Amino acid sequence: MTGEVDIPPHLHGKDRPPAFYVCALLTAKDLHNCSLGDDDDDMTPSSHSHLHRYRLVLIYNRRSFTAAWCFSSDTRQWGAEARVIGASVGRIRQHTAIVHRGVVFWPRLKLALLTLPTASNETTVVKGMSTHHVYRLEESLLGLLPDGSLCWAEVSWDSKIRLFFCGSGADDDMMLSLHEKPFSSGRRWRLKRTIMLGHIVPKLSSWPITPPVKLRWFCERSGVILFTIRKGCYTLNLKTMEVDKVTNSEPLLMVEEMDMMYGYEMDRLTFLASLGAGHISPI
Repeated sequence: MTGEVDIPPHLHGKDRPPAFYVCALLTAKDLHNCSLGDDDDDMTPSSHSHLHRYRLVLIYNRRSFTAAWCFSSDTRQWGAEARVIGASVGRIRQHTAIVHRGVVFWPRLKLALLTLPTASNETTVVKGMSTHHVYRLEESLLGLLPDGSLCWAEVSWDSKIRLFFCGSGADDDMMLSLHEKPFSSGRRWRLKRTIMLGHIVPKLSSWPITPPVKLRWFCERSGVILFTIRKGCYTLNLKTMEVDKVTNSEPLLMVEEMDMMYGYEMDRLTFLASLGAGHISPI
């Protein structure tokens, strides 16, 4: 967290995307493995400019095709609108994107970008791939763990959280895993744990089960899943498999308002240092 604010150029007129779109912010670490097709890809990872570079990618639907657009921190401009081939998006759904080994994918859109739009003004096409429809289910979350493995969490019919893991193997294995159901007979996905929640919310142990369990956010850096049961918010630590209650929103939030919950991760030491930076007296 540096306190810097960047404002991309305004898109207006025919360049303005439709009302519904999704975006992904790719940091310098993400861009290291991405296929960009630009002239500035030879920047050394140790350079100062490389550490602060990023790209903002938009995905949206035109009348007859799915389009992608890219803003580059290097050029400070939007590139040309690119056409996505090999995949398309139906209904735009809001949720986070996942970046893994140069591939950007939105599980709720059933879309993965194998290449990114260029930051130049030349009209291009980018390669896309359709992922399995199971990853777009509202009762599930797909995320990336710090060790590079994929994790898919789903809420079963009896309100248990089932966790499937796919190891950090070759790129082809990762691509194939996104075409498969995690609970299929393939060898890439493994069911590791089923989390029982009855000891936390006794009503989940009775029949019929009424309190809905909603998976809200996958925190990739910390390996934590945020989920809610009615107005209570909980965390599931994927390393220890422990469940902790974060807060009870009642009466501050309605259940419907919790659908707009978004997770945000920040390094604790950096955050505390930034708070005290302006209050340090000279010796």
